[in-house]
Amino acid sequence: MNRLRRALSEFVIGGVETTLPLHRKLVVDSEMLSGEYDIHWLEKTFLSKK
Repeated sequence: MNRLRRALSEFVIGGVETTLPLHRKLVVDSEMLSGEYDIHWLEKTFLSKK
């Protein structure tokens, strides 16, 4: 997991929007890491916090 976090932190893409910010959040989220999520988890966790 540390290699993935590092790779995501070093990845740079310019000129277009990407899903990198979402992936960076996912690899540090405790529920995701523990496997405590369901089909609605992403929506409840990230989209309802706007």
